[in-house]
Amino acid sequence: MLNIMGKTGAPLKTVETPHQIVNLELAFTKQKTDAVIGIWEKKNVLSDAVNNTHWDFLFIFFYTGLFFLMCKGLALQFYEKRNWFRTGWFFAKLSLVAGTFDVAENLLMLQSLNGNRSALISFCTGLFASIKFAILILAAIFIVAAGIFWVFEKLKRKNIKQA
Repeated sequence: MLNIMGKTGAPLKTVETPHQIVNLELAFTKQKTDAVIGIWEKKNVLSDAVNNTHWDFLFIFFYTGLFFLMCKGLALQFYEKRNWFRTGWFFAKLSLVAGTFDVAENLLMLQSLNGNRSALISFCTGLFASIKFAILILAAIFIVAAGIFWVFEKLKRKNIKQA
């Protein structure tokens, strides 16, 4: 999926839009949205932006499931450690919320890409994208921290059994 997203998004990379579709996701204002889309129209890659956004709907399914299962799996490893368990379940559920925000963001971006642009659409797209990214960054931090903690717990138990 990452390969498909990379290939379909590659034509969107310009000097002015180095982060490809993310430049549109985080435009926040109608003026910035118009500028990003205008650049892609001049480069004749607007259809690539639409195509990339359509592929993102499938990508959402996979990354949301991955984050949910990783957070849930780590939570279940810490059932006896209630705070870790609750935090894992919290981020598992929040991962589904991130996916929902991403779907809403994509629907709004498709509106903008199809010429229906407004300050409200641009702002909501940016807001939903920001919330999605914040949730995913925090969930990733949890996954790394819990994963490290889990490995140390396993090693500690192994050392106790050997002693």
